[in-house]
Amino acid sequence: MKKILIISGEYKNYERNYLFFEILKKKYSIINYNYEGNFFKKNLNIIKIIFLNYDLIFINWPYWSSFFMVNFINYFKRKPIIYDFFTLIHEDYLDKNFNKKKIFIIDRLYLYFEKFIVNKSSALITDTEIHKNILIRKSKKMNNQILSFEISQKKVSFIKSKKRKSKLKLLHSSANRNMHGADKIIHLIASLPKKIKSKIKLKMILKDYQGKLQLLTDKYNLKNNVEIFKRVKKNFFLDSVKKADVCLGIFGNSNKSNNVISNFIVTSCNYSKIIITKKTLASNYYLKNNANIILLSQINSRSLLKAIKKILSSKKIINLKKDSSKIIFDKKFDIKINSRKLIKFFDQCL
Repeated sequence: MKKILIISGEYKNYERNYLFFEILKKKYSIINYNYEGNFFKKNLNIIKIIFLNYDLIFINWPYWSSFFMVNFINYFKRKPIIYDFFTLIHEDYLDKNFNKKKIFIIDRLYLYFEKFIVNKSSALITDTEIHKNILIRKSKKMNNQILSFEISQKKVSFIKSKKRKSKLKLLHSSANRNMHGADKIIHLIASLPKKIKSKIKLKMILKDYQGKLQLLTDKYNLKNNVEIFKRVKKNFFLDSVKKADVCLGIFGNSNKSNNVISNFIVTSCNYSKIIITKKTLASNYYLKNNANIILLSQINSRSLLKAIKKILSSKKIINLKKDSSKIIFDKKFDIKINSRKLIKFFDQCL
């Protein structure tokens, strides 16, 4: 049995990393190395891997800082290295500092780190075909040396929506990074006509910045329209998705928002929900041509108003299996399909 050394750490139970571990252990022998501690300590300790016996090194997201020492050690071991970018390093840096002035040297360093990993890895993994195409353009790697492993979940049974008896229930869940645009959603809800606001209720599940967004809802006097929840347990989150009529996806303006499909959108597809999200390169690739997914070309109150009116009045936008967002999930985000894709990729690299 082939042996894979996985470089992971405190994020090893993050859904994506956990899935990698669970899928790969079914076919390969896994050696898990915890890359933890302060920067100098963990990069000195990682020298220990030179004494381990393995056939391939797989570096999990977000442990790109381990790559430099791993690559140096690998000069003596000569084993293939696969790095999971998930999303791109420089793109993450820009997203986190979206409204801040860029420091030229730091910006160049992130670009250098990314380029170094792209060129020195044997193969790469990322989360969407959009990111895969960016990496192909940035490197000399062939199409079969880069895998787009989309956010994947275990399939749930098709859920048909019940007849709506009260307000239209909207749901948004995010970490409120710039790519998600949670604050923008509140601004848009506030700008809707009173008649429409009286017919909707938005629940927001946020991992951070709840206080700032609560102040924003108070400023607009949206206590009857917007309810904000802090970090919640998974069962509460999934129950909220089940009960929602419409899920609001990505509304941000960063480069990252253009290239990703969020966990929340994948979950919404899995639960057969009507989705409203920004039209981006990624959403246009993965979510287009579905009757229950509305892609907004422009993010403004007019486009959101038009979408909500369409949902409130149109008989065409109903949750039927034949045109549900579940169709998208079955083709792109089902863990069974993507597991086979991942194993085939690792077999090719070994």
